[in-house]
Amino acid sequence: MIANTLLSAAGSFGLESGAAMIAKGWREYHRCDRATNDEDRRDAGINCAITIWHVNDWIWAAIAKFGRRDAELAEYLGVYGEKISKDDLVSWAVKTCPELEICQAICNGSKHVGLRGLRSTEMIASDDRADREVQNLVVIEENGNERPALSVYRAALDFWTNEATNFHAMK
Repeated sequence: MIANTLLSAAGSFGLESGAAMIAKGWREYHRCDRATNDEDRRDAGINCAITIWHVNDWIWAAIAKFGRRDAELAEYLGVYGEKISKDDLVSWAVKTCPELEICQAICNGSKHVGLRGLRSTEMIASDDRADREVQNLVVIEENGNERPALSVYRAALDFWTNEATNFHAMK
């Protein structure tokens, strides 16, 4: 019975492809951008990072169906072994789009109650809004530099939107 439950989780809530997961990422991005209170902003920010990071799984599933021995795809990912692995995809994605690693840290930090690789992710309280735009209320600090979370999410979503269409991985 457990196996049936786990199998039926594929495509949960109508998500059937990498394209659907990327579209969900964009919706979470806009929710974060438009949030009017700290709780909604925090939830949308975490949800956006989680969604963006897990696009890897959807793209990997599509590649696995497509065929992991395709020489053209392997060359595109910079893989020269016998067959492409999920780690190869993730390594290529993070190397090509470093913001994905930030999304992974947020994803894991929200799940495992700790960040690795980032010094902090913080929210600036709404009362401190006077000198900042709403989009800057969620801040990521990495290597002593602060970045608005939306700029990180935007770069990662642009990456998946542009790159995931190669080799029809989103279909």
